[in-house]
Amino acid sequence: MEKDDVSWNTVIFSYARHGFGKQALRQFESMKKAGIRPDDVTMVGVLPACGHTGLIDKCMEHFY
Repeated sequence: MEKDDVSWNTVIFSYARHGFGKQALRQFESMKKAGIRPDDVTMVGVLPACGHTGLIDKCMEHFY
């Protein structure tokens, strides 16, 4: 089964929601490397992951 944006977003959001921010960010990086373009739903998972792990600077790299 090929991973699509929905499956990537589900994994990212799940990690972030359960306090595994670093893993969520790793999945986000893997998603981009796989050629899947992040969307608004992706960012809903990534932003809390950055906030909960204190990686605000890392998050800023993804937006600027």
